[in-house]
Amino acid sequence: MEADYRMSSVPGLDAPGERLLAQWPHLVLDNTDLPADEVADRILAWLVTQQ
Repeated sequence: MEADYRMSSVPGLDAPGERLLAQWPHLVLDNTDLPADEVADRILAWLVTQQ
């Protein structure tokens, strides 16, 4: 289940994390106090406001 929420910034994978960091290269996500699904929901909600 955790793999469903994992973001990777490894170049060349065309993963969601790579595309996100291409637009905001200095973005820092600290999810130490939140579950992965809640972090993902917050990121997606924020992205909607940036379009």
